[in-house]
Amino acid sequence: MSYEIFLIHKLEERIAKKAAHYKKYLEIDFPDRPSDIDYLNTYIKGELFNEFSRSILDYIKPMNGRDSYRTLSLTDNQYQTHSYCLECSRHLFLSNYHKNYLTPSYVIFNLDAYQTGFANDVWNVYTEHFHLFKELISQLLYNLKNGLLGACPSFITEEVQHTTKIKNRDFNSFISHLVSYVPYTGTTLNFKLMLQENMDYFRKEVFSNLENIPNDNKKHYLGRIRYEFEIKNKLSTISLDDIQIWLSLYHIKSEDEVRYNQKDNPISKFLASNTPTPTEESQKGFDKNTALIQEQFYYYYYGYYIKKAIAFIDEQIENLNPYTNFHAVDNNFAPETIPRQPNNPQLQLKTFFTVPELALLFKLFKDITPAVLNIKSNKELYEFIEASFLTVGKTGSGPTIAKLNNLNSDIDEDDVDFLIELFKKMLQMLRQMKIN
Repeated sequence: MSYEIFLIHKLEERIAKKAAHYKKYLEIDFPDRPSDIDYLNTYIKGELFNEFSRSILDYIKPMNGRDSYRTLSLTDNQYQTHSYCLECSRHLFLSNYHKNYLTPSYVIFNLDAYQTGFANDVWNVYTEHFHLFKELISQLLYNLKNGLLGACPSFITEEVQHTTKIKNRDFNSFISHLVSYVPYTGTTLNFKLMLQENMDYFRKEVFSNLENIPNDNKKHYLGRIRYEFEIKNKLSTISLDDIQIWLSLYHIKSEDEVRYNQKDNPISKFLASNTPTPTEESQKGFDKNTALIQEQFYYYYYGYYIKKAIAFIDEQIENLNPYTNFHAVDNNFAPETIPRQPNNPQLQLKTFFTVPELALLFKLFKDITPAVLNIKSNKELYEFIEASFLTVGKTGSGPTIAKLNNLNSDIDEDDVDFLIELFKKMLQMLRQMKIN
């Protein structure tokens, strides 16, 4: 079995084809025998599931830890997001059954003809067992992270092995996902998740390259990859203001609710579904905004992650710039490179926050629209937090630039819950002030 079976629509196509061939076989060889749905039930949860799990293990077996993690994590994302809108695939599943059942004859597919009957029963059996395939992928990913499948991803369990050669694989992978229009190749949500995943790999690749490149070549390397992103950014035509129209229409407070995939979010459900077919759009009660929302959010995320990549590159370029100082008396002197001067001792505000809680609080201040912080870069903000605040926890484990930068993308649910409760109490206090 090829890797294609990992793709959710290929798995569903395989089941539809199997059901169609079984139905034709009975009608031709045993016309008096009724269709047995238990045959497909046993096939899906038995033979197909075993073949599915075996093929995945065989596929990742020769890979190194990094490649196997990427394969399983992207597949896990696909199955998790598909579970939000499983019913969206019913039309495609039944049309595949229809095509395989009637081949070589051609008859126009009519969804109404499949509201009941054998094909619809097979679909219902598949949806009952879908969780088996989704949970298998999640369990394999968990086992890989914990070293139970052999080689572990190097960025999780061991030091990255550096080479003297510049690597461009993850950068090229990032760029490659920006060249095709997603509704014809997958869902907008899958596109966003792929860019998010590739952003993490891209950062690690840049850090690895910078450790191995001679100092004189680092700026050239960063400038080259930045230029590639700038070219792609010209196609970024949708801003946060453009999608704010849709957020307001569906009473969604912020784009974060969509980006973090809340299941009760109507826009998230649109983004998790495929581009609607003409037949689906003609159905009574179908939301006509679906295709437009999918397209506009695609271009929004397209630009969002490009700008995020450019900001990351700019931070690395900024870190390479030497600190310069001019002689105040003789302006004929050239700038001289000097080390950063230590800041004057300043008071630090003691808080009862942990480092992750403080980092999350300032992330909200930084990302909220309209902006409440006037800063030029994340580095500027992290330096301020490091110099100005003391947190609770282990001695010497206060906020540092490195910790704050890591926590910016690695958010813990417990810290989110803590701030939610804190903001609720603050909201109650403000309401009480209004009453008084």
